[in-house]
Order: sequence, then C-alpha cells, then structure tokens
Amino acid sequence: MSHITLTDEQTRVLETAEKPVEVRAPDGRILTTLIPLTPQERSAVEVSKQRLARGAKRISSQALLAVLDQAEEMARQEEMTPEKMSVLLRRARAGEAP
Repeated sequence: MSHITLTDEQTRVLETAEKPVEVRAPDGRILTTLIPLTPQERSAVEVSKQRLARGAKRISSQALLAVLDQAEEMARQEEMTPEKMSVLLRRARAGEAP
C-alpha cells in the first residue's frame, strides 16, 4: 500500500476535523475526500493494534462474514438476541465453523 507522510500542519487539520476534508493537488484538483474517524472508530483501531501486538487470536474477515450470514439467516427464522449473537461470536473466536 502506498502512503503519504503529512506535515505537522496537515496532521493537525485532520486530527481536529469533524467533517470530511477535501484533499487537493497543488493545482486545486480534488484528489479525494477524507472522512475523519469517530472517537469510537479511533478506539477500535487502537484496541486492534494492541491485540495484534499481543498476538491475540483474531477472526478472519471470511469467518466474520460467515458469522454475519448465519446471524442474518437466524434472524429470518427466529428472533435474534444478544445472547444468540454472543454464542455465534464465541464459536467464531474458537475457530468453529458457523
């Protein structure tokens, strides 16, 4: 993945932004729009980094999608409760097939 290192001023703008920020080329062309992370998203990123650094077990995106598919199917057939979702997530974390 390519990356761009921001200047201190650019970093401050993005860290304090509460609304999307247009990123422009020197000639004024709009290149992209950056949407700032919410405080909850920043927290989730930090937790993920900490888990990764500790070598904590992770759920693959493929396994998570399978859990969500199963949850959706269960919700169609019966009431989905937080307890039932917890069971599905616990099984995914344990590496069990959905």
